[in-house]
Amino acid sequence: MPGCGVRVAPTGGLLSAMVRGGLRAFVHNVVMRRGGKRMMRAFRRYTVLLAWVVLVGVATGCGAIVLHWVLGVIEVVAFGHDEMLHPIITYYSSTPRRVVALVVVGFCVAVTWYVLQSRRWGGGPLASVESMVRAQSLAERRPGFVRQGVHALVQIVAVGAGSPVGKEVAPRELGALFAGRIADWGHLPEGTRRTLVASAAAAGLAADYQVPVAGVVFLFEALGLGLSVKNVLVGAFTVGVATATAHLTISDQATYPVVLVQTCWESLALAVLLGVVLAPGALWFRRLLGWAQRVGSQTGVCCGGFRWCLRRWVWCQWCCRR
Repeated sequence: MPGCGVRVAPTGGLLSAMVRGGLRAFVHNVVMRRGGKRMMRAFRRYTVLLAWVVLVGVATGCGAIVLHWVLGVIEVVAFGHDEMLHPIITYYSSTPRRVVALVVVGFCVAVTWYVLQSRRWGGGPLASVESMVRAQSLAERRPGFVRQGVHALVQIVAVGAGSPVGKEVAPRELGALFAGRIADWGHLPEGTRRTLVASAAAAGLAADYQVPVAGVVFLFEALGLGLSVKNVLVGAFTVGVATATAHLTISDQATYPVVLVQTCWESLALAVLLGVVLAPGALWFRRLLGWAQRVGSQTGVCCGGFRWCLRRWVWCQWCCRR
């Protein structure tokens, strides 16, 4: 108004200020709140995932502890001492004792493996680590807990008696078995479940030998897990928790003492020659092992045919004598 000291903003400027204020309020009330809710949901989701990872790692580490204890007991029974006393387990053990241990334990292990895989006794094919990671069928997704656990224990018993099976397979299978059950119990998504099962298998290897870095490398190199930030974090945390749990009883000292060996050109040439000569034998052994596994899966059919032939032969002999 003329003659007054009060200025009135034009109508367009007032509307513009209202629009700017409303937009600022909209951004604050809607966008920021939605972003906060999204962040809270993501935080809860990853916190729950971390809890499952810790649970799987602890279970895998405890499984490695049990298998390590069973290994020590079998070594004492078979050889009179364990690896903690003598790293080379066959030292200070008599030859007859080693032979008897291999024969007795070998027979018991063979019978147990036959019962576990024979359909006559309610068994069947055992699930491998790779199949439990794939989980393409119900048998691969949820293998028999007792059968698979006994299979892992039998492997450790065989290793403790001197069988060259390798003690790292059993904790890998046990870790994958635990992770599959825990993931199903928690109703985790399929992708997360696969990552957790593979990580638990690698954690079993790392916990048994106390090599966390090698366990992470094994996860992505041998098990073929896809490389992503989530997979790396889940795998590293699972391996770390399992290794720390197993370290309560498993030492991180070197398993075998390695002395400094002087090399020369003759020894290098001999190593190359041995590699060339032994390679065909290794390939032949691999094919023979595959054939034995295929035949072993058909044990029930083979045994049934053998029993039928035996009965027919006895019947013919009885009839001829009459």
